Amino acid sequence: GVGIAILNTSDNAIVRNNTVTDSTTNGVRVDNSVNVDVISNNVNNSGSNGILATSSNDIDIRSNTIDTAGIDGIAV
Repeated sequence: GVGIAILNTSDNAIVRNNTVTDSTTNGVRVDNSVNVDVISNNVNNSGSNGILATSSNDIDIRSNTIDTAGIDGIAV
């Protein structure tokens, strides 16, 4: 599954200083949310994308380390 999921109007969320390892899909997924910060996380060996943001606005993705993603490191 997903390591960390911010879904369906989980607005104003902060995902910071986490380590996600061996997720079968996305390491961090943000979907249908506004004003979300994804900062300084370590994502290792995700099956799909390291970080995926879809159908969302005002997303700050920075200073993350992604090591081995099945598709893309960061997909928006």
